[in-house]
Amino acid sequence: MLALLLGPVAVPAHADPLIEPTITMAADQTTLDPGHPAATVTGLVTEPDGSGTKPVAGLEVDLQTVAGKAGQVVTDDTGHYTATFAPAKANGTAFMLWTSTPETGVYSTATSTAVQITVNQAPTRVTLTAVHTTVDEGTASQVTGTVEWQSESGWQAAHGASVSVIAAGRACQGSGPTPTAQIVKTDDAGNFAASQQLLCTGSFYAVVDDPLYQQSQATADVTVRAKLRFTNSATIDAFGVVTVTGWVFVANYYDRTLTEGLPVDVQYSNGNGKWQTVKRVKVVDEGYSLQVGWGASGYWRGVVPATTKVLGGTSSAGKAWRWNARLEGVKFSPTKVKKNHYITVTGKLTRAVSMTKRTGYAGRHVEIAFRFKGKKTWYHLAWATTDKYGRFKVHVKAHGSGYYQVIFWGGPDTFADWTNGKAYVRTYAAPADAAITPTRPTPPPPVVATEP
Repeated sequence: MLALLLGPVAVPAHADPLIEPTITMAADQTTLDPGHPAATVTGLVTEPDGSGTKPVAGLEVDLQTVAGKAGQVVTDDTGHYTATFAPAKANGTAFMLWTSTPETGVYSTATSTAVQITVNQAPTRVTLTAVHTTVDEGTASQVTGTVEWQSESGWQAAHGASVSVIAAGRACQGSGPTPTAQIVKTDDAGNFAASQQLLCTGSFYAVVDDPLYQQSQATADVTVRAKLRFTNSATIDAFGVVTVTGWVFVANYYDRTLTEGLPVDVQYSNGNGKWQTVKRVKVVDEGYSLQVGWGASGYWRGVVPATTKVLGGTSSAGKAWRWNARLEGVKFSPTKVKKNHYITVTGKLTRAVSMTKRTGYAGRHVEIAFRFKGKKTWYHLAWATTDKYGRFKVHVKAHGSGYYQVIFWGGPDTFADWTNGKAYVRTYAAPADAAITPTRPTPPPPVVATEP
């Protein structure tokens, strides 16, 4: 019933059986050495033909070892094949070698008998020399070398030998490409060359790594001058004191001794493109710093000269910028007043807002200070706040004959300014001494707060 529902079922025709070929194999050399580096393998592939056999032409023949396929050829019109076997690096010194043919749909798989191949590795010696013993970081290093092998008649050039060359830096951080072995072959004179980039100071290793030769090794040391990496910043306070701080380090090393004690020229520019060295300092614990009374806005950077171990370098420029602030038209009146009466202090505070424009500095506090005639101590009298035009006005008590000063202690992006402290007011008819409060620490000596 099921067959009726499905209809007629196709039955494949009977397939012809696969033909089983016969394959033979012979090797002209069963012992290999540098004088006989390869074996020539020959053989014949045939198929049954009535009472005899006939050659199989155009059939693939694979050369096999336990490690896998070692080569492939195709039979000629007479069924013969010829192949060359040179031992591979990973296969050691003893090989079982045979040939086989794949299943093709007409022919089944066929395998020859095996032949044992033995390799007699020759003693070797290798030399290695760095073309340049010192290179700059990021520059490829070149090495050259020679391989010789010992024959019955003495040492001679090893031509076609495989050499593994690897560059390995010492104490490198993993901040670059991982060194990998570079495989090169010697020329007819046994010479070889390689080029690879070392991340940091280290060595090249050359290892003869060839199945025909015993291993030997040579090294060549190369010093890599490290590139410097910088951080750098600068600030300037209201009284013109500049603080420059920075870090100097090399990215590819753990070794801090490369930067310890390096000289750093701390340089200044006002933005005109010209730099002047203000002071030379030294790197301590990868850092450097400088504090100097400068009194002008500008740019600061660190410059490290090159040494035999590091490349010279220049940090980015740190901007230390404040605008000029100025006390203008300051007056103390009257200049003669009864003791403990009041005088009026007026003036205006302005600031630069660009290289060519000034404006009143609004909402800023200025301090009024006083010093008795013949004394050195300054005393705080009052604070005044500037209006929207930068003007201020305040009444302060005249405690005695002496000198007055107005001080602006600076804004978030402006310099400080103060009058010269020579404004004199004489008092008379003084009652008993009155207590007054000392001001904050005496202002520093005037600093020329030039406009940027």
